[in-house]
Amino acid sequence: MQKHRTKKPTKKQMILEHLLSGRTLTQLECTNLYHCTRLSSAIHELRKAGHDIETIKCKNTESDGTHGKYRYIGVAS
Repeated sequence: MQKHRTKKPTKKQMILEHLLSGRTLTQLECTNLYHCTRLSSAIHELRKAGHDIETIKCKNTESDGTHGKYRYIGVAS
């Protein structure tokens, strides 16, 4: 008798669910929450799949420069 295993969501699915919930996501948050160090790659794939995701540039608080924060807009038309 085989046991039914529920599939663990992929990191890309977890990122999409996070954004769909109305929350924003930065690389640091993504690493801490989902152990994913390739957020920009996941965002690129989600955009290719038709999701409209905005990149918000934010100033770093601890150093010079900026970082990206992502926000879900909707399904691209």
